Formats: sequence, C-alpha cells, structure tokens
Amino acid sequence: MGVTYIFIQDASDQFDTPSDGEYRMYDGGTKIEDVKAAKHAEATISLQHYNTRKTLDYCRELGQTTASFHYPLGIGGTDEFLMKISELSKRDIPEAIDRDRGRLVDAMADSQSWLHGKKYGIYGDPDFVYSMARFVMETGGQPTHCLATNGTAAWEAEMKELLASSPFGGGAQVWAGKDLWAMRSLLLTEPVDLLIGNSYGKYLERDTDTPLVRLTFPIFDRHHHHRFPLMGYQGGLRLLTVILDKIFDRLDEDTMSGRFVRPHTLKSLAGVGRPSPTALEGCAMSSIEMQMRDASGEVFRSKETKGACHEASQGSAAGGGCAFDGAKVVLQPITDVAHLVHAPLSRAKAIPGTTEAPHRQVQFFGAQVLPLILPNSR
Repeated sequence: MGVTYIFIQDASDQFDTPSDGEYRMYDGGTKIEDVKAAKHAEATISLQHYNTRKTLDYCRELGQTTASFHYPLGIGGTDEFLMKISELSKRDIPEAIDRDRGRLVDAMADSQSWLHGKKYGIYGDPDFVYSMARFVMETGGQPTHCLATNGTAAWEAEMKELLASSPFGGGAQVWAGKDLWAMRSLLLTEPVDLLIGNSYGKYLERDTDTPLVRLTFPIFDRHHHHRFPLMGYQGGLRLLTVILDKIFDRLDEDTMSGRFVRPHTLKSLAGVGRPSPTALEGCAMSSIEMQMRDASGEVFRSKETKGACHEASQGSAAGGGCAFDGAKVVLQPITDVAHLVHAPLSRAKAIPGTTEAPHRQVQFFGAQVLPLILPNSR
C-alpha cells in the first residue's frame, strides 16, 4: 500500500538468517533508533490488544491516533486491519490485496463441506483465542471451548459478544483463567473434532484422542512453522490448509485402518448418542470389524457383515437402514476417481448375477453402475 511504518519487535530476519557463508549477529530486527523515532509517528496500531493496552495509553498521551486488533486472522480480521490502514494513510487498498482476499474466499468455499459443523477447542493467549474463534466461525465451525489462562473478565465479555454475533457461536463456552488441565476435562466430557493451540496440547491429544493443530507460540516439537504467515489473507490460506490437513489425516486414519469410529463422529453422522451395532450392518463395509465406544466408554462391536447390502431397508442409519450418513465413514474420501461427487451416490448394493466375492457394485440413482473393490476379510 506504500505506507511508511516501523515494525517494533520484528524478529523475522533473526529467525530466518540465510546460511550463505557470512556470519551475522542479530541480523535484521527493529533498530534502536527506529524504536526511539516511533514516538513521533502519526499513529500506533497494535496487533495484540490485550498485550499492549498500557503501550497504547502511552501513545495516546503523546497525541497519537491508536487502534488495536486481536491478530488480523481470516477474512473479517484482515478486512478491519486493512480498512484502518487505508483510513489512517488516505491510501486505497491495492487490487493485488483484493485478489488475495478473493483467493481465500474461494478456498474457504471449496472446503466448506469438510469444515461446516466441525467442533473446536481453542486455547492460547486472549488475542489468539479471539481471532481463531472468529476464523473458525467464518468457516462454519463451532468454537465449542475457548480457553485463555490469562484471560480477563473484559476478554470473557468480548468473547461472548463475538460468539453471539454468529449462529455458529451459540453452543460455545468461554473459560477465562483456566488451564490445560481444565481443557482436558472439557475434552473428555464434551468431545470436539479438533484442538487448536501450541505444542503443550500434545499431552491432551494423547489423553483424549483429540487431533491437535499447532498454530500459536510456542511450537517447539515441529520445525519451520515460524517461516509461514498466519496473519492476513495469505496467512488465512495457511490456517485453512493446516486445519484441513489434520481433518484428512484423521479421516484416513479412521477409515483406512478400520480400527474404530469415534463416538462423537458417529453422533454427528447419525444424530444419536450411542449408535446401534446394527447401524452399520449392510453398508459397504464388507467384513471390516468396527470397534466403537459409547459416551460412557463401554466398548461394543458391530457384527461382521458378510457382504454388501441386499435390498433397500427403511429407516435411518441409526435404525439399521442403509443410508449414506452411515456408509460415508468408509466410503469417503474417494480421491483417486474424478467427479464421483457429482453423482448422487446412495448405497453399495450387490447386483444380481454378480458372483465374484471381492467385487461389489456402487449404485447411482439416475446414473450408471460402477464396480467398486471392497476388502473381503481382514
């Protein structure tokens, strides 16, 4: 945008010093002279409201215009940040930035079917939790548990106002002053699909089997996360990609291994608390044995199916009917055949006259019948 600025506490070059044979001590960063000159700026903008309140008070005493944000993450947060920069600098937002915004909107629309209705547990510093919850709701997700150990009563009130502004925030809970031990209890009593925070969440992932997405400081058990942006529209693409990768990784783990189906996953698919062992009988599972746990932790198993379904049965998946919401646990994702998603896949059905055991038929209403290979036995 051509705006002259001083970025205080810029550590990017220090973390990304090139290895080119020349030794550099404290390369890049913000120079002391620049910090001293910052008091003469026309305006000061903070990217972390709750961490800089005293600083902003001082800047206002110097006669500066001030503005603060909870990290410019996602669409709404970045929009507000750029519009404030445009207002203060009297400069238009360049077309290149508008195109970045459009790319992020397009990417979010492309992935909406995988993100809509997902439940999240989010923890970290107050500004991160606020901005991440906002981004999650932009994708159609539900920030079920929002926890900040150093969150204040003012932060809690602001979070509740944010959540009330979206239909996806209706069931969310805000926890100020709580720690990860409290989050562990929440994940065990009210499970979510994803946990978003820092590396310390790995212990909650182990104990509660909730997939962890590492997106905030500190990340000490993975390499090079600091090299990729999270703020702005391009950072939003990074956020989107990391979350989707974790969703697909867990989906592959659950479906390809045939180990078990998580109770809250089945609840979201079939609309019941504890699925009936007959709920998945007859669907395209062949002889894969599924192990499931209900809300109390009791283990129960479905009977081995000896083949695909025979005739269409009435009722929902929970009542034993052959429905896509039960079968998709196994059938999705189909990533190596083009455009299957454009046909109304209904059910796997054994076509009369088919004798080869490993082969089943996938039936499309109003479309052709395609062969599908399903495992015969474990």
